[in-house]
Amino acid sequence: MRLAEILPPLGGSERNHPRIRELRAIENRSPQDEAELRSYCAFPDNPSARDLFVKNYLTEQGLSKMSAEELADLRAFHRILFLQNELKEFGGMACSIEDLEKMLLLHFEINPLASPLERINEIVAKLPNCIIPVNTLSGAAFGSNPGEALVKLFLKGIHLIGDWATQRTNGCLAIYESIDCIRDEVRTKKFLLAIDKCMANLATRRQERINVLDAGCGAIPIMGIYAALLNPNAAVTCLELNPKAARFARAIVHSLGLQKQITVVNADAITYRPPQSIDLLISETMHSGLINEPIVPIMKNLVSFVAADGFTLPSQIELFAGLIPLNSLTKQMIFYKNDPRNSRYYAAGPWNSVMYYQPGSALDEINFTIDISELEPGIYLIYVCDRVSLFDESIEIHDSLITSPQNVLADGSNVQDQDPWILDLRNRPLNGKVRISYKPGGTLVGAGSFVP
Repeated sequence: MRLAEILPPLGGSERNHPRIRELRAIENRSPQDEAELRSYCAFPDNPSARDLFVKNYLTEQGLSKMSAEELADLRAFHRILFLQNELKEFGGMACSIEDLEKMLLLHFEINPLASPLERINEIVAKLPNCIIPVNTLSGAAFGSNPGEALVKLFLKGIHLIGDWATQRTNGCLAIYESIDCIRDEVRTKKFLLAIDKCMANLATRRQERINVLDAGCGAIPIMGIYAALLNPNAAVTCLELNPKAARFARAIVHSLGLQKQITVVNADAITYRPPQSIDLLISETMHSGLINEPIVPIMKNLVSFVAADGFTLPSQIELFAGLIPLNSLTKQMIFYKNDPRNSRYYAAGPWNSVMYYQPGSALDEINFTIDISELEPGIYLIYVCDRVSLFDESIEIHDSLITSPQNVLADGSNVQDQDPWILDLRNRPLNGKVRISYKPGGTLVGAGSFVP
């Protein structure tokens, strides 16, 4: 049984298109069918763009050939689609990341400023109207420190167009994805607040150098930049696996005049050996339920280098699970509030704590059971989620993409289609337990089973 059979579509013209429903109903789709399905999702109302999308997909699969002119046309369609989505929400125009970078570098060459905070505030004040404001954090929590201006800068117009920004390298996030993480407002705000408090604490005990390591910094190393802005004695190393993202991160650091404090290293945080002890270790390389991203092996490698009186962010992760009645789900737009990709079904709970993860500790498998003997007859979905502790801050369930409930998926499910494991307990004897078992950094496909 598929979720689409018992719940209405989430909404949006592309999800309601009858051809999409036909294609999704095909269990073993051919490359041509898969290409057509993806083309309708991308361009539901543009046949020309769909034709080019299909040809490009089949070219990537080695089943067709696409000319440079056709690829350029497809990229133009993507750009138009992107701008239409932005204009629909905000009005105005958007600039490319290359244009923004050139503007920043030119601005600093003409107007060198005394301090990083002045530079950031000056840039934000002078950004032209053609750059669309996406989201900004509430400035009340930051007071007069650079955090608010820094986030506003990075959320006020960095838009990526083209394959170079969307391609993953060796399993790491694409540039677009790493920049998009900043739009997860609560997550960004809580990490910055925790960094602020850790750096203030370290400043009372470190008269000179404070070594900061940001593992998996992405294309915009906002955490490392913030630490450097808070204390001129901060010596920050930012690790990034994607070489394109690392190059762009260096350009951002250079644009802010922080190259003497921040070093961006293109390296794998799972194997990197820091040359000195770490006073503050930061890593956002995580997803809810510890799935998909490699925070566990990264922390296992790096935590041993943290000084005895140093700090690690996150400091603890508590995992939760819940058996959620199907009829209790509601649709909500969450996290990236103006982004239609984040329309999803909302599971309110209740939630049961199933384990604690201390960064640095060994964790080869996440394994727990849930008692079903007291459930009412009905249809249920199983979700996992977490609460992330950051010094004395915390990111609660539903606050962020990294704490949002995630479906346990059916065995053999395509992760992209997100077919959940559906527990039809309307006629099944309500006794026994279900077991959830998966690898940290893996997926939830086939993670659920009944315990005899």
